[in-house]
Amino acid sequence: MQNISFAKINANRLSDLPELAVILNDPNGPLQAPREEVLVLAHTHSHRLPSFEELSWHMEKPFEVYLLCRRGGFDALKIANTSAQIAKLPSLVLRGVVHADQDLIEAVWHTYQSKQSLLEGSKAESSEQALFDEIGRSALLQGASDIHITLLEDRTLISFRTKGELRPIREISLERGRALISAAYNTMAEKGSTKEGFNERSYQDAVIERVFPEGLVRFRYSGLPIAPSGVDVTLRLIPIGITQKPKTLAELGYSDDQIEMLERIFSRSSGMVLIAGTTGSGKSTTLATMLTKLAADHPGKKIRTIEEPVEYRIIGAYQTPVLRKEGENGPSSGVNPFQKALRQLMRADPDIIMVGEIRDIDTAQLAIQGVRSGHMLVSTIHADGAPICYDRLIGMGVERNDLASVGLIAGLIYQKLVPILCESCKLTYLQWTKSKAYDPKLDARIKRVVREDQLGMLRFRNPQGCDLCGHDGVKGREVVAEILRPTPEICAAVQAANSIEIWRQWRSTINRDNPHDMTGRTAFEHAIYKMRQGRVDPRAVEEAFRYLDEPVFGEVAT
Repeated sequence: MQNISFAKINANRLSDLPELAVILNDPNGPLQAPREEVLVLAHTHSHRLPSFEELSWHMEKPFEVYLLCRRGGFDALKIANTSAQIAKLPSLVLRGVVHADQDLIEAVWHTYQSKQSLLEGSKAESSEQALFDEIGRSALLQGASDIHITLLEDRTLISFRTKGELRPIREISLERGRALISAAYNTMAEKGSTKEGFNERSYQDAVIERVFPEGLVRFRYSGLPIAPSGVDVTLRLIPIGITQKPKTLAELGYSDDQIEMLERIFSRSSGMVLIAGTTGSGKSTTLATMLTKLAADHPGKKIRTIEEPVEYRIIGAYQTPVLRKEGENGPSSGVNPFQKALRQLMRADPDIIMVGEIRDIDTAQLAIQGVRSGHMLVSTIHADGAPICYDRLIGMGVERNDLASVGLIAGLIYQKLVPILCESCKLTYLQWTKSKAYDPKLDARIKRVVREDQLGMLRFRNPQGCDLCGHDGVKGREVVAEILRPTPEICAAVQAANSIEIWRQWRSTINRDNPHDMTGRTAFEHAIYKMRQGRVDPRAVEEAFRYLDEPVFGEVAT
């Protein structure tokens, strides 16, 4: 092994040695008392699993391997060969060689031999980790956004959410399922992302990172108890270490006029831009796409992000993770890590700032401070509509005077994801009316929003699908969106606490002569537009929003 320097570590007592997590002679065989000249002691801090060839390239990673040899020196080649046997361990840093006598070696051995039961238990945990990786990689390869592991009364159900729909994948025993999620939370979660041991009766969150052949994947773990005695764990997949070709805004689903609006919004030198939506609506993807495009179009601008944690790699941006942990720069310590990070970031001369999510009054006020210092600031927020973002922020405690300030809000974007029909197998309107899936009530609602001469444009999902779509009937999901750019009239309505007037002023920007123009139109109307183009099943629109013939607020259905 090249580029390794050894520093002598004097040790005469067990307490002189660093904290040790694993003792290995031959990791491919059973644990045995030290018989060779070299005993390898491993102290792990991560789950990185490189090949032996990669080890010399990861010397800087926070993983330590200590080599303990008997008094009288060592054979460097033998040490290198022994190190080669631990190729399955995370990134390697040989921190030093301890020269010790036989008594110290035996003391180390007996200390850990007393924990033999824990070592045996680790074999079971390794089995559960292997199962976790099998499930996780399968979900990744199938393009799933989430994994659901549900402990029922007599079995464990594993489901994947693909193309927006939850599909059962396999079942395992109740005992194996409990062991799986327990191992995931207790032994696989990143340090600092958990607060206690696994408890299926508690609400628990964690972050798990695994390396697959495709790259590094982060799983956001969320556990909830379910009645009468079960638990449901959701794992959100975030492929942070997998290089993917970034999509354009058009490929995400935004209309031409919406893309132009977004370009105008992001051409400003300052202001706050919020992307709103519910969980799983693709907010982070859209945000990453926008910032990636901005970095490519304007390489002279410095984009800095503050995220908890960093989820998507944004090419051209400088991304800073912020850990908000109770008792460690968290609420109990009185130190806001976002405030600390933002202050430091301001000294780094940024042009654009991205805060991962506006979730409370603290992050909202920090975002406002960032804008008032003359920066463009973008973030996400949980809200059910672009105009509703105002009420959402006010509900957090933001003052109306702040939100009504000229230039503070540059743009509010709301989006949802709807399934896009497979071009190869989608059914025509006539085929649907003759199928078993025909619903006369739905047909009546369709005819209230689609003219008779346009019915031939409608398309419906084929329940059998085809080989091109994996027999799903849909090829993926696209954004349907709405965008609000504040006007003086809207700001006045915000100041006056008149939500209805905010809505009316925004809707007054609709171009009634151009049905292709989404300016001032809702995401619901955007979905109906795509339905009329034969790209979205009418049933999918109703599932995402409401009945087709329900009028937009304050207006007659058209």
